[in-house]
Amino acid sequence: MQGIITMGFPKCGTTSLLEYLKKKYDIGVARDKGFAGADIKDHISRREWCYLPFDEQIKRFKHEFGDPADFKICFITRDPVERIWSGWEAWSHHYTGYSFEQYLNLKTGNYSGGLSYLGEVNPIEQVDYWKWITPWMKEYGSKVVEVYTLEGLRNHPDFPQTNSLKKSQVPENCRELVEKYLKKEKKS
Repeated sequence: MQGIITMGFPKCGTTSLLEYLKKKYDIGVARDKGFAGADIKDHISRREWCYLPFDEQIKRFKHEFGDPADFKICFITRDPVERIWSGWEAWSHHYTGYSFEQYLNLKTGNYSGGLSYLGEVNPIEQVDYWKWITPWMKEYGSKVVEVYTLEGLRNHPDFPQTNSLKKSQVPENCRELVEKYLKKEKKS
C-alpha cells in the first residue's frame, strides 16, 4: 500500500476519518491539494470529489496518485439528514438570505458562487452514497476500498470529535422537510 485516501461528501466526517486513520495506521498526513502520487507515499490524504461520475473520479485519481489498486481508499458516509443539516449550518454562515428549503434545491456545476459545500450536485442528490461508492467496490473490492459510517465510528475511543461534528441538533421541522425531499428523490 502506497498511502491512504479518505473520500466522502463535504460534512460527512472526512476530516475526523483522516485523524482516526492517522492514529490507526500511525501514518502522516499529506497536503490536501496540488501534489502527485510520490508526495503521498506512506501518507494519508483527504478528498471530497467522490460525487463526480466514477470515470471522472478515476481520471483524477490516476492523475494525482497513480493506480488506485496501490492505495487504501476509505469512504465515509453519514446519516443523510445530519449531513445536510451540518452543510446548511456551515454554508448559511457565509451566504445569508436563503431559506433552508432553498438550500435543499441549490445546484451548481462548479464551485463558483460559494457553493463549495454542494460540489457538483445538490444536497439531496448527494446522500445516495452507494451510487458513488459501488463502482469503486466493483472495480477494486474490499482489499482496496473500506467504507466507514460516521455513526459507527463516533463511539470508538480513538475517533476524534472535530468541531465540524459538534453542531446543533436538526430541528424537527427541518428533519421532516429533508425526509420528504429524500422520499421524493428516491421515487424519481
